[in-house]
Amino acid sequence: MQQLINDLLAFSRVGRTTDSFVNVRLNEVFEGVRGTLSLALESSGGKVTASDLPTVPGDPVLLAQLLQNLIGNALKFRGDEAPRVRIGAIDRDVEWELFCADNGIGIEPEYAEKIFVIFQRLHARDVYEGTGIGLALCRKIVEFHGGRIWLDGTVESGTTFRWTLPKRPAVVLPADLEADGAPPASVTGPVPSSGPGPGPATGPAVVAGPVVAAVPPKSGDRS
Repeated sequence: MQQLINDLLAFSRVGRTTDSFVNVRLNEVFEGVRGTLSLALESSGGKVTASDLPTVPGDPVLLAQLLQNLIGNALKFRGDEAPRVRIGAIDRDVEWELFCADNGIGIEPEYAEKIFVIFQRLHARDVYEGTGIGLALCRKIVEFHGGRIWLDGTVESGTTFRWTLPKRPAVVLPADLEADGAPPASVTGPVPSSGPGPGPATGPAVVAGPVVAAVPPKSGDRS
């Protein structure tokens, strides 16, 4: 019950403010998440690797939660072999396309949308524990950052999730407005998109800040 309450609180807090947006080194976020999941990796015999990940504008805690949920799911929904998880990024001009690929039990393409709906589960709770909030939270985090997330239905084995994150804020930052003699403003605007997946998303304004890495939150669950 406590885990359900914690997950609901985390879900409700996403999107309240962009005051915590800074430039986030995803490589460092990944290393922190891998450390947080060290016990799960050890008990499952799993291995998680990442290629060179970009620096993106965003909330470092939320981006850590996103990675932790996806990697945690890959370790949980494993097959007979020890889990193998790869995190990578592809340059898509105005945005980054990231992916989390594993060798687990996989997800049938017909459930590609259902898995992102809160409280929707594909497995009984006594088979795989969880609250049914994890992937819904992942989608909310990605959309809050002006991106989109989807299940890659083209892979023949395992599960691959892909998501996009803009390279730059969707709007002019307050500091730039002040430099031009105009008063600061907080507005939203469309984020250009490219590559596969659902249509374009709308991204929030962000606040300029230093480059940081996140302290990973507690582990999440997959629908």
